[in-house]
Amino acid sequence: MLKNTMYSLSVQGAGASSFEFKNNSGHEFRSFVENLTMNCATIICSRYRTDLFYFSKDDHQDEIMRVWCSMTSKKFSPAIRNKFIKASSEKEVLQLYFTSLQYLARIPDWFYLYNNQFNLALNFENNHPIHREILGCANYLAAINISENLLIIPNTKLKNRYILSKNNKFFASEAAKNYLKN
Repeated sequence: MLKNTMYSLSVQGAGASSFEFKNNSGHEFRSFVENLTMNCATIICSRYRTDLFYFSKDDHQDEIMRVWCSMTSKKFSPAIRNKFIKASSEKEVLQLYFTSLQYLARIPDWFYLYNNQFNLALNFENNHPIHREILGCANYLAAINISENLLIIPNTKLKNRYILSKNNKFFASEAAKNYLKN
């Protein structure tokens, strides 16, 4: 039996607003992803960053990107595909999430909008397994000593630990601290 892998797709920056879901289309998109993967998903959508996280036994990223583009009136192409930040393991998802979040935090207004959306999602579904993973990782990163050689992220669900490279350690730790402050 194949185990579920954590995946993420993100769009960040000034161009991210064209990938933002309007009205209830974000809920419809999340339902599509959950039906496709037969597993849980969550989406955090703001003007300057949108993140989709999901668990799946199979890689559906291309199919999901196509539907995302369709729902936001974009024509899927190689250039559009390259606008997405993709991750396909819990280690990679958490590493990319917190390092890219640090870059978003450099523009406080953008970070504030995103953080408000995450808090809304968290308040609506505070026991969601993906939200718990992200908050657990944020709490861990905020508490660690960044002078260590490696940043280790424990994964309690799978009883493993994941290691972020030394180059990403500072950014991830600072992003987590900023994230928990807001």
